[in-house]
Amino acid sequence: MSTLQPGSTLQNGKYEIQRVLGQGGFGVTYLALQQGLNRIVAIKEFFMENFCVRNADTHHVTIATEGSRELVERYRNKFLKEARNIAKLEHPNIVSIIDVFEENSTAYYVMKYAQNGSLHDKVKREGHLSEAEATRYILKVAKALRFVHQHKMTHLDVKPANILLSDNDEPWLIDFGLSKQYDTETGEQTSSTPLGYSPGYAPIEQYMTGGAGTFSPESDIYSLGATFYKLLTGNTPPDASTVVNNGIPVQELHAKNVSQRAISVIFQAMEPLCKDRLHDMDSFIQMLEEETPQPKPARKPTKTTRTVTSEEDMKTAPSAPKPPTPPQPKPAKMQERPEANSQRSPIEQNVNPPTFKIEGRTGSPLRILMLSVIGFFVIVAIVFGCLIVLGALLPDDTPVEENDSIVAQQLSEGPMTFEANGVSFTMIPVEGGTFTMGATSEMKNPDDDEQPTHPVTLSSYYIGETEVTQALWKAVMGSNPSYFEGDDLPVVYVSWDDCQTFISKLNALTGKNFRLPTEAEWEFAARGGNQSRHTQFSGSSRIDDVAWYEDNSGYKTHPVKTKQPNELGIYDMAGNVWEWCQDWYGSYSSYAQTNPTGAGSGSRRVVRGGSWSNYPGLCRSSYRFRLTSGDSGSDLGLRLVLSQ
Repeated sequence: MSTLQPGSTLQNGKYEIQRVLGQGGFGVTYLALQQGLNRIVAIKEFFMENFCVRNADTHHVTIATEGSRELVERYRNKFLKEARNIAKLEHPNIVSIIDVFEENSTAYYVMKYAQNGSLHDKVKREGHLSEAEATRYILKVAKALRFVHQHKMTHLDVKPANILLSDNDEPWLIDFGLSKQYDTETGEQTSSTPLGYSPGYAPIEQYMTGGAGTFSPESDIYSLGATFYKLLTGNTPPDASTVVNNGIPVQELHAKNVSQRAISVIFQAMEPLCKDRLHDMDSFIQMLEEETPQPKPARKPTKTTRTVTSEEDMKTAPSAPKPPTPPQPKPAKMQERPEANSQRSPIEQNVNPPTFKIEGRTGSPLRILMLSVIGFFVIVAIVFGCLIVLGALLPDDTPVEENDSIVAQQLSEGPMTFEANGVSFTMIPVEGGTFTMGATSEMKNPDDDEQPTHPVTLSSYYIGETEVTQALWKAVMGSNPSYFEGDDLPVVYVSWDDCQTFISKLNALTGKNFRLPTEAEWEFAARGGNQSRHTQFSGSSRIDDVAWYEDNSGYKTHPVKTKQPNELGIYDMAGNVWEWCQDWYGSYSSYAQTNPTGAGSGSRRVVRGGSWSNYPGLCRSSYRFRLTSGDSGSDLGLRLVLSQ
């Protein structure tokens, strides 16, 4: 049983559960009767369905595994903190939180109940609203948001599904689950909730950073403009990436005979860049109330290759970088919610990196095949003459065993440094050996695809000391696709296909055969190879020692080599950015394997290591995720391997 049953009571009989209104990965919303006042209310219960279990007799909620305790408690505390903050917002167009309490070893908050559903429900029934009706709703919500902003908070999830209609047809803004609070003096963020966004309603900066790091009403203004568009047309607004590239489809507004005033409001609210957008809710309200506003023609933004480095840059850049869209979610743990689900938990997170963009590119089958062969093939050769590596000569009479690789011969010399167009990078030796791949005992709360564990034997190879930096990428490619900018930052916004192009050019420059690591090579190196101390994360079981992740990253990448290395001297294999592997994604086998190269075919490639935007569980050395070869994002990069 995952929910309270009808007839159950809370707070010593004060509230009687009637039925479930909605249920998501982070909570349950109930319809309940407040006994003393004989009124109907809505109650939200904190309940992480993948990590919690409920006792059928006592209704107590317990954590399924000890390894999940820290995660669950952290989000429960956020749930309570945000509920108490919202309870302070007393406004006629903000849903009233009338009680917050802890019971059954979990947390609850109680809200007024709106029997008329949401604006999303209304549009679904009626197709679209008249301009007069839509304007009335939007003005009231705008004034509610102005009140929120006056308290140095942003909502960050304004959409029709989060606007309920009271008995007297008043709009109530609900679901502050993504909201952030800021210091009244500095404007710096002081509280946060998990990252997330609603496609079509979230502005481009929210895709990239989970919302503004400093106080920025412009994000809510964009979402309110998008909500206005939905009410007037009946259609979901285009995603932020489409707005950046193609603008807003004004023909849909004209088809509904929308006035120039309303069109102008929408266009100025939904400008892709903060600097071009209406800057405060007073301006939005004033413009919407004007009888004869100056129209602003629809503008199609231009693309740019300029890298935006900060939230402030979003306000000054000449055009916007391409926004990411989230990776395909894993079942149960990473499920996206449809817009219509207005009862989503206020702390619900897209726990995977909500920061990938799908590109329509395809790689050459022949190239992919060749690179796959390179990934496991060990050159059988007899070395004639001299081999120069790092300026060191291999003696002419050095015996070479038939199955030995060149890399194996160089391991004793330690790290190797290479140069490409003036930028040097270091490769770390990984001595071949046998390890247990998958969710071994130190890996807490593993996913099903991390099992079964199985023995894997690998030949020796070299792996990048760091993730590929922007300096190296620029030296090879002549451009920098990254969102966060800095030579010593890992390159991001690179797809698997992009990596193949980069590697091909790098190999031409160096005369070597670099490639992406196989999934097995990546995990063996992350675990510390033959020197492994069997830690949960690469180099430590204390994630803060070795990784930039959700709680310490400030929602951005960081320079490489600023955390502790693992046993082999390799940095950032936990957190900072996800790293592409060469393999197709597939299920594990329990059989022993030698130099495995993953599934023979598939639709997605493996990524490993977690990133700056993820919670610790996704940064474990055994954790696996998969993306299509054209996916890219602000937390997706690469690391090199040299094996021959």
